[in-house]
Amino acid sequence: MQRLSSMLERDAFPVRETRKGKWTAEEEFYLWNHRDVLTVEKLAARLNREQEAVVAKLQQLAKKGGISHVG
Repeated sequence: MQRLSSMLERDAFPVRETRKGKWTAEEEFYLWNHRDVLTVEKLAARLNREQEAVVAKLQQLAKKGGISHVG
C-alpha cells in the first residue's frame, strides 16, 4: 500500500528540473515580450527557469535597452 501511495504521489507532483545556463534568443524574446503580461512566477514556469534567473535576465535586458536581436 505504501509503495502504491508513493507512486501515485510522485505522479501527481512530478519533480521539475529547471534549465540553467545560457539563454536562447527565443527565450529572451519571449521573456521580453511577455514581461508586462505575465507574472515572474508564470514566466519562470513557462520558460522552465528559476524565478531568480528570470528577474536577473529581465534586469540585464532592461539595462541594455531590451532585445536587439530577433530570431
